[in-house]
Amino acid sequence: MKITKDGIYTIVTDGKEWEYAWGELSKQKINIGQEDPFECECEGEFWQYIDSGIVNGVLVHEFRHRHHPVTLQREYIRIPVKDRTALI
Repeated sequence: MKITKDGIYTIVTDGKEWEYAWGELSKQKINIGQEDPFECECEGEFWQYIDSGIVNGVLVHEFRHRHHPVTLQREYIRIPVKDRTALI
Protein backbone atom coordinates (compact mmCIF):
# COMPACT_ATOMS: atom_id res chain seq x y z
CA MET A 1 0.00 0.00 0.00
CA LYS A 2 1.40 3.36 -0.99
CA ILE A 3 1.12 6.02 1.69
CA THR A 4 0.98 9.54 0.37
CA LYS A 5 1.27 12.74 2.36
CA ASP A 6 -0.21 15.90 0.89
CA GLY A 7 0.13 19.33 2.43
CA ILE A 8 2.26 19.83 5.51
CA TYR A 9 1.04 21.88 8.45
CA THR A 10 2.00 22.49 12.05
CA ILE A 11 -0.07 23.04 15.20
CA VAL A 12 -0.33 26.28 17.14
CA THR A 13 1.66 25.12 20.17
CA ASP A 14 -0.21 27.10 22.80
CA GLY A 15 -3.70 25.96 21.94
CA LYS A 16 -6.25 23.26 22.58
CA GLU A 17 -5.33 21.21 19.49
CA TRP A 18 -1.73 20.91 20.74
CA GLU A 19 -2.99 19.68 24.12
CA TYR A 20 -5.48 17.35 22.41
CA ALA A 21 -2.84 15.77 20.13
CA TRP A 22 -0.38 15.09 22.98
CA GLY A 23 -3.21 13.85 25.20
CA GLU A 24 -4.33 11.37 22.54
CA LEU A 25 -0.73 10.26 22.02
CA SER A 26 -0.37 9.49 25.73
CA LYS A 27 -3.51 7.28 25.57
CA GLN A 28 -2.15 5.04 22.80
CA LYS A 29 -1.81 1.37 23.75
CA ILE A 30 1.97 1.41 23.35
CA ASN A 31 2.26 4.23 25.94
CA ILE A 32 -0.09 2.86 28.60
CA GLY A 33 1.76 1.92 31.77
CA GLN A 34 4.77 4.09 31.00
CA GLU A 35 6.05 6.31 33.81
CA ASP A 36 5.50 9.39 31.65
CA PRO A 37 3.27 8.48 28.67
CA PHE A 38 3.75 11.94 27.15
CA GLU A 39 7.49 11.37 26.75
CA CYS A 40 8.29 7.64 27.13
CA GLU A 41 11.96 8.44 27.64
CA CYS A 42 14.34 5.68 26.58
CA GLU A 43 18.09 6.17 26.23
CA GLY A 44 17.65 9.92 25.75
CA GLU A 45 14.91 9.61 23.14
CA PHE A 46 11.36 10.96 23.56
CA TRP A 47 8.18 11.34 21.55
CA GLN A 48 8.53 14.16 19.02
CA TYR A 49 5.85 15.99 17.11
CA ILE A 50 6.85 15.82 13.43
CA ASP A 51 4.10 17.69 11.58
CA SER A 52 0.49 17.53 10.51
CA GLY A 53 -0.75 16.66 7.07
CA ILE A 54 -3.13 14.70 4.92
CA VAL A 55 -2.18 11.02 4.85
CA ASN A 56 -4.27 8.87 2.53
CA GLY A 57 -7.06 11.42 2.64
CA VAL A 58 -7.08 11.89 6.44
CA LEU A 59 -5.75 15.00 8.21
CA VAL A 60 -3.46 13.78 11.02
CA HIS A 61 -0.77 14.83 13.48
CA GLU A 62 2.33 12.66 13.22
CA PHE A 63 4.61 11.77 16.14
CA ARG A 64 7.85 9.79 16.14
CA HIS A 65 9.82 8.05 18.86
CA ARG A 66 13.30 6.93 17.78
CA HIS A 67 13.70 4.24 20.46
CA HIS A 68 10.43 3.44 22.25
CA PRO A 69 10.87 1.68 25.63
CA VAL A 70 8.29 -1.00 24.79
CA THR A 71 9.57 -2.07 21.37
CA LEU A 72 13.12 -0.68 21.51
CA GLN A 73 12.67 0.51 17.94
CA ARG A 74 11.41 3.52 15.99
CA GLU A 75 7.66 4.08 16.27
CA TYR A 76 5.27 6.44 14.48
CA ILE A 77 1.78 7.33 15.60
CA ARG A 78 -0.78 9.39 13.73
CA ILE A 79 -3.54 11.19 15.61
CA PRO A 80 -6.57 12.47 13.66
CA VAL A 81 -6.89 16.26 13.71
CA LYS A 82 -9.79 17.51 15.80
CA ASP A 83 -9.74 21.24 14.97
CA ARG A 84 -8.47 22.19 11.50
CA THR A 85 -8.45 25.88 12.42
CA ALA A 86 -5.54 25.27 14.82
CA LEU A 87 -3.18 24.37 11.95
CA ILE A 88 -0.82 26.85 10.36
